[in-house]
Amino acid sequence: MITNKKISINKIKAIAKSFGLDFPLAVTNNMTDFYPLPAEPSEQWLFESSPTYHLQSAKSAIVILFPYDLVKIKKGIKIASIGYHHDYHLLTHQKMQAFATALTAELGEFEYKIFADKDGLNDGEMAIRAGLVARAKNSLVLHEDLGTAFNISYLLTDLEIEAEVVKQSDLCGECRRCEIACPNGALCDYKLDRKRCRSSLNQAKNTLSYQQVDLIGDWFFGCDICQQVCPYNKVKSVDESGLDLDALMTMGKKAFKLAYKDKTYNYLGQTRLKRNAMILLFKKRGIDGLANYQEVIERSPMLSEQYRILEGGSMSNIHDLVFLEGKLQELKDNGTYRKLPVFTTPSGSKGMLNGKEIINLSSNNYLGFANHPRVKQAAIDAVEKYGAGSGAVRTIAGNTDLHEKLEEKLAEFKREEAVMVYQSGFNCNAGTIQAITDKGDLIISDELNHASIIDGVKLSKADKAVFKHSDMADLERVLKENQGKYNVTLIITDGVFSMDGDLAKLPEIVELAEKYGALTYVDDAHGSGVLGENGRGTVDHYGLHGRVDFIIGTLSKAIGVVGGYVASKKVAKEWLSHRGRPILFSTSLPPAAVGAIIESVDLLMNDSSYTDKLWSNARFFKAKLKEAGFDTGNSETPITPVIIGDEAKTMEFSRKLLENGVFVSGIVFPTVPKGTGRLRCMVSAAHSEEELAKAVEVFAKVGKEMAII
Repeated sequence: MITNKKISINKIKAIAKSFGLDFPLAVTNNMTDFYPLPAEPSEQWLFESSPTYHLQSAKSAIVILFPYDLVKIKKGIKIASIGYHHDYHLLTHQKMQAFATALTAELGEFEYKIFADKDGLNDGEMAIRAGLVARAKNSLVLHEDLGTAFNISYLLTDLEIEAEVVKQSDLCGECRRCEIACPNGALCDYKLDRKRCRSSLNQAKNTLSYQQVDLIGDWFFGCDICQQVCPYNKVKSVDESGLDLDALMTMGKKAFKLAYKDKTYNYLGQTRLKRNAMILLFKKRGIDGLANYQEVIERSPMLSEQYRILEGGSMSNIHDLVFLEGKLQELKDNGTYRKLPVFTTPSGSKGMLNGKEIINLSSNNYLGFANHPRVKQAAIDAVEKYGAGSGAVRTIAGNTDLHEKLEEKLAEFKREEAVMVYQSGFNCNAGTIQAITDKGDLIISDELNHASIIDGVKLSKADKAVFKHSDMADLERVLKENQGKYNVTLIITDGVFSMDGDLAKLPEIVELAEKYGALTYVDDAHGSGVLGENGRGTVDHYGLHGRVDFIIGTLSKAIGVVGGYVASKKVAKEWLSHRGRPILFSTSLPPAAVGAIIESVDLLMNDSSYTDKLWSNARFFKAKLKEAGFDTGNSETPITPVIIGDEAKTMEFSRKLLENGVFVSGIVFPTVPKGTGRLRCMVSAAHSEEELAKAVEVFAKVGKEMAII
């Protein structure tokens, strides 16, 4: 939670620099409208001129200049530098979003909106207010070091930041080179005649007249002649633009999206670019502009079709979902695309994956219950008695005595007053957090909490704050800053953090919660069935019964089936039955799952050999990996990370392990911090020591081949 205290501009700059944004940065607190208010301001006027229209709570704007190279095409099709490079709208927006995330991690939650040229407000005006730039005669803005070759992006925010007093210098002199160089005479004394500007014309949405086609000249996209002649700018020469106009003209919409997904062309759109390509093709082939338009159309069926499209015909079927094709291509380009693995055997220590036998080190089936004979038989028995499905939500007709028995059994197992069962662990967090918090409350969450917690927190109307991972000093700072300001304060943490296998500092968290009058909420997905007496979880492991208010467990990992639950007081269960949205709006667990879960819990409660075997295997596997020379991090649980570091090398290691018969998932950024890629090994009680030893042999073989050990 951000306080009302002003934040130093130097602190903002330090965060930006540490994050790799070592570019010109300044802040303005001037949130007045850019232009004089008309008698009846339209939505469009407000969109382009009023900061508070976009963010009512706006107090400051953090403005950053992102430089790019000006390029001059030596031959062939001419394009402006913004077309030659990647889509700066997309890149700067991504960088600013990452910067906003970094600010949030450092300062706490705050309101903001990002602007990167296409997002509404005039970026040049905001940069002038911040004192970063001065006006230039070519209608752009000018920086003394970067010239005019930069993109402006800014963060409109409710943070109150101390702005530096920066005196704007009159950088633009009397050389008038830009005005003289413009072939269409579109520039004069800081003003731009858009009806004559090549860049404005070839980016216009409307159909162009013969005269406008002549004014475009031989520029396909944009025009930066005025920038190339500016003495403040540096220009690089390149041989060609790399464009193939004929290929562009024949491309379908899907192909266009994939080919130009990261270029500014994609932002401009296929229709306008095909129009421009058609104009240049006319000129290139010696046809007199558009004077002989009908003759050209008759000569070329392909151009005729494109002309029809430009005149308003349909370009493609909306149901093709082309926007998803582009997103999938992005995943492929950055190496995070994957196909679902297909198993043809039950979940176990070994299996058949995509037709090949493998040692399975990726399953959450900690205790081997997913294929346990007694658990399978219990599922069959439940189906015979209750049928395949429950038929409704629990509040209508989907609650059986079997569901009631399960919740009583889990409450006994967890040594808590009551339990409410959900359809999944994810549903449990999504449904519980929003139900137990409201406006006027505060949620404080560990920065490495599971995605289901993060999404559950987003669904809540409460204010949010984040503390550094397992940093008790930072947690106390947040608690102290907000003491007495909220009705309810809820601290949320994972019991076991699934990427590194480290435990939450639960005793210290509970002490701080009690000291500052806060409640504690623990997601024990990877602790249930693993830690504590007979797998009762992290709370039992630390002896904290009665001091943790909400304990979340999953029924799909150690229990081996599906579902989730919250263990708490009876009053919490009663409230959730009225306000837990997955309980109210999603069909309850099917009888087979409920019967199987009950049997799994019975197995755990009456026999510690399963958890004993799990821990024995985990110790054996970790010791063997360390002997082989691998870095297994600081795991305190059977979760065993093998730290590789480099993202590409991590994924390659995972692929080579699979080729050699060991299936283990590669985990890379953004799931874990950049440069900390790892293989996450999930050891189970079902593994034999022979299987684990064999897996380590394969790790060692591949590690040596890749020079990792």
